[in-house]
Parts: sequence; structure tokens; C-alpha cells
Amino acid sequence: MEQRVTLEEMATASLVVDSDGAILDLNEEAAKLLLLRASDASSGNLSYLFGSDWAAVLEPGSGRPVTARRADGSKVELLVFAKQTRGGHLLVGLVDVTDRVERELKIEELSQFPLLNPSPVLRLDLSGLVVVANPAALDLFRAPSLVGWKWTSICPGITLERWAEVIESKEAVVHPATVGAEEVVWTYVPSPSGELVIAFGNIVTDLKRAQRDLERKALQIAEIARFPDMNPGPVVRTDGEGKIVLANRAARTVFGYDLAGKNWLETCPGMSAEIWEAVATGSDTVSHEARIESHDWMFSHRCDHHSRMVFVYGADVTKQKQTETALRQSEKMATLGTLAAGVAHELNNPAAATRRAADQLFQKMVALSDAIPRDAFQDPTADEAVANLIDRMHGSIGQIDTMDAMTRSDRETVMENWLVDHDVPDPWDLAGDLSAAGIEPSALEPLAAAVSGQALAAAIKWAAGTYEIMSLAHIVGHGATRISEIVGALKGYAYLGQAPIQEIDLREGIENTLIMMRSKLKYGIVVTKQYSKDLQLIPAYGSELNQVWTNLIDNAADAMKEKGELTIRIGADRDYAVVEIEDNGPGISAEAKSRVFDPFFTTKPPGKGMGLGLSTTYSTVVDKHRGQISVDSRPGKTVFVVKLPLRQSQAGESH
Repeated sequence: MEQRVTLEEMATASLVVDSDGAILDLNEEAAKLLLLRASDASSGNLSYLFGSDWAAVLEPGSGRPVTARRADGSKVELLVFAKQTRGGHLLVGLVDVTDRVERELKIEELSQFPLLNPSPVLRLDLSGLVVVANPAALDLFRAPSLVGWKWTSICPGITLERWAEVIESKEAVVHPATVGAEEVVWTYVPSPSGELVIAFGNIVTDLKRAQRDLERKALQIAEIARFPDMNPGPVVRTDGEGKIVLANRAARTVFGYDLAGKNWLETCPGMSAEIWEAVATGSDTVSHEARIESHDWMFSHRCDHHSRMVFVYGADVTKQKQTETALRQSEKMATLGTLAAGVAHELNNPAAATRRAADQLFQKMVALSDAIPRDAFQDPTADEAVANLIDRMHGSIGQIDTMDAMTRSDRETVMENWLVDHDVPDPWDLAGDLSAAGIEPSALEPLAAAVSGQALAAAIKWAAGTYEIMSLAHIVGHGATRISEIVGALKGYAYLGQAPIQEIDLREGIENTLIMMRSKLKYGIVVTKQYSKDLQLIPAYGSELNQVWTNLIDNAADAMKEKGELTIRIGADRDYAVVEIEDNGPGISAEAKSRVFDPFFTTKPPGKGMGLGLSTTYSTVVDKHRGQISVDSRPGKTVFVVKLPLRQSQAGESH
């Protein structure tokens, strides 16, 4: 018992062993240190703690830590002290120095810093100069030495402001950078002394690449999972070169075979390298129309630049195309009907005038022939006076009468009084014709001096009748000219008997259109023309372009309610002929302007329009002629601008 007391009183872990190393007794501190219970002490042995060479551990004077194995198999670093007891046993004292040993090992490792580290490591002073750089850092920067280099000048992304943050921070600062081809995450840690900064570099290039590959694969898997095989329309996915990766059931049905591995440019009719370039490099959806057997398809292409995949979605637009064609034809027929009505109206007026003038001319000739006495002009002086009178009348035919009603009435009264004074019958009937011919009483005096009585009356009546006959003849000629002009314009408007595409004069086409629409424009619309003199002929479909001018002019007239100013300009802009049609109507709202070229969109009341005029115009200019059309509108000014290629290579082929 005395011995147990001695052990328990000892402050350090102590145990008693015999000469064979068997543990005879131990105090509580030793039990805790070695993880032994008092009941287990009799089964313990130093050979378990220190191995077979346990006796050497107990030799005095070593003073070095030794590694011991505890009851649970864990290791502990101990200083061992042994003393012979009076009973022939050994009293062994144990001191736990595990923490001290670990610190010494760390110090030893730091002594080799940073040569053995496989990652780039550097020591920097507070100004940013490199003090130490390990081989991995030299390999990263491809330099034989970095000592003395300014870190802010060799490491991307480290500015003076950023370095100041590193110096001021009491904790680690992380900074990603790309050095050459490597992606590196730098961690800056201040040294314990605070006089240095240690930069630890972690190369994450492979990790980043693997992460991106993983994200790409995850995206592909997600896309595959969402791939719309149930979509009723054809859906295709290709790589960046156009190779088909996936095609849904509808796509295989449309094209009639398995599409995997085929090239979309060779599979889809009309798909060209130029269209594909726009798909692969652009960010917007690119549409392409193709006809496959008896169906029309609209394929929309979208490129995902992250995965470098192209997604193609198809829609069957056959019925839509048929409906649009039918409606377009109906619109053309309606326009032709409107033009036919206008032409009929225009032709009816001069034709009726011609017919009436011819009837009156015949009657006047008969009446005049009966009214002239046989011996009326036997006097040469009278003949000369009548001839001069008729010449004056002839010069006034076709001239515009600018006299107001009051002045004309006064002149007729003066003429009527002169005729009454000279006993000329029916003075009120002759006065109007003579005044309209620009004849004043003074012009009749030479004739009155040569003849008198019935001869004077017959001569004046004959002269007035002659003027009326010449006027009627002028009306007949003018009416016939109008008829010829309208018929010629109609033929030129429709380009009857000519090839579909030809060299045309835009000015001539617009002039023909204006003639055809004269009935709608002549009452309250002032037309101003600004035509370039040196405009060349352009390759175009003449009749279809005239339909464009008709639609634009007709819309302008409707917008102005057939009262306003219409300005038409024709010029050139580099490789394009430019036609501008401007009206001073109320303008187009912002909402309507964005939809003005959409099929079936119209701002006119029901029954006034089908909403296909400007849609047809857009198709003719853009699709048919490879041109451009735009609109700019505000209250009081709306301008439609049409640009048409000057060369046939730009105009393209017929669709």
C-alpha cells in the first residue's frame, strides 16, 4: 500500500514494472495517458508500449521523445524516465510531449519551405517584391528566376489597389488569375511576423475544364431529356457543322428516313452555306422556308453558343400559304376591279364628250351652211375682215379662261349692245360665243364697215359658228387624246405583252399609276413630283411594282381623306434606286407602325380593306426584288421608303 500511495502522489504519469517489463502498478495519470484501467495493469507490458526494444528506452540519459502505442492502438510521443526501486522494480515516469514534437516537425518542414511543394509558392515582402519562389512557381511563369520581380507586374489581375488590400487584411485573401495557359487561384497569407506575405498558388485548369465539361454534359443530358419527341412538328438538333445529332419522330416522317449522322445543309431543300453561317454566328432565330413534296415548311433555327448546338423547329405552313395566295389573288382582283372602275370612269367622260361634240359639230355645220347667203362675201374687203376675225378666234381655242363671272358678263353685255346697234339678229345668242372667243366690238368694226344688213349678220353668225365648230373639234381631239393616253397607261401599268422581268423606268411606272388613279386624286390631292434626272433603268417585275405604287398611293389618299398633299420622290442611294411616297395625313400610331406589314392587319373600317395591301407590297419589294421597305410616320408626315437594287444580281431570281 505504501507503494500505491507513492504512485498516486506523483504528479506525472508513473508506473511500476518488473525486470521483464510487465506492468505491476500505475497511477491515474498513467492510466489516462496510456488508456489503461487499473484492472488491466497486470496484463500490460512495456513491449506493447515501446516494442521489443523497450529496455533501451529505459536507459538513462537519452532525453529524446519516443513513440509509444497506447491501449487503443493510437500513438503518443513520450519522454521516459526510469528509476530502480528498493524492491528491485523500476519506477517509470512518462511525460506527454506530442504537441512539442508536432511543432518541431512543422518547424522542420518549414525549414525546407517551399522547395518540396508541388504547387507554386512564393514569399513576397510588403512592397510586393518576390523574395523566394519555388521551382513550381518558376515553371508556371516560365522564368529562370523571379527574385526581385514586382509581383504586381508579373501576376495578372494584381493591381496596386488589390495588393494594398492583401497587405491590410489580417486574413487570407483569394485571387483568381490566368497565367499563360493555366488558371490559378492564389491565396495570400501574412507571415506570423507580419513582415512577409506568402502566396500559395493552386492550379485549377484541369478542374475548371472538367467542371465545364461536366456542365456541358449536364446541359446535353438535360436537353436530351427535354427533347420533344412528342412535338407534332419536325424538331432536329445538329452540331456546329450541321451534322444531325437527334431528330424526332415527326422529322423522320417528313424526310422519310433516319436523319442521325446526315448533314442538315444537304437534307433541307434550299439550305445554303450563307444561311447556315447566319445561323451559326448569330444570336437571333433564323427562319428558312422549304417545300418538301406537296407541303410548305417553315424551319426556325436557333444556335446555342454555349453548347455549340443548333436546334431546328419546323412548322407546316401549307394551308397558311394557300390562304395567303388566295387572299393575295383576291386583293389583286379587288385592286384590278377598283382600277377598272376608275378606268371606266375616266374613259366614259372623254368618250361622252367626244360623242356630244361630234353630234353638235354635225348640227352646227348643217345650220351654218343654211345660214350663209350665196353672195355674202363678194366684197374682197368683207372676205379679208372675216378671215382676220376667224384667225383671232382660232388663236383663242384651247386657252384657259381666266375671267371671273362678273367680267365675262360685262363683256357679253357690251357685245350684245353692239350687235343690237347693228341690227344683228339673236344678239344674246351670238354675244356669248364672240366674247368666249376673245372678240371685242372693236374687232367687228372692219367687217361692219365692209358689209351691212343681212350680209353683216350672216358674216358675224358664220364667224361665231366657225369658232364653235373649231371648239367642238378641239374637244373631240382632246377627248380622243385622253382616251389614248388612258389606254396606253393601262397597258403600261399592266406591262401587257412584255416579259415578266425587264429593264424599267421607275418614273414611267409611277406616272402610269398616277394616270390610273386620277379619278381618286384629282378632286382634293395636290401631287408634287421630285424625280432625279439621271436615274438609270432597273431590272424589275414592272406590273408588280406598279401594284406596289398603287397600294402606297391609295393608302396615302385614304389617310388624307382624299384631300392633302402627296409628294413622290425618285432618286438613287449607292446600289439602290429609292422611291419615297409621302403624305401629310394624320400619321400612323406606334403600335400600328410595328404591324403595318403584317398580313390581315388594317386600320381601315370593315369593308374598306383586307389588310393584305402592304403585306403584298412588302413581299413584292423584299422577297421578289431583294429590296427594302420602311416607314417613318408622325402626325402630318408619313413616308414610305422603297429601295430597289440597281443590278439584276441583287434583284435575285423569281420565287
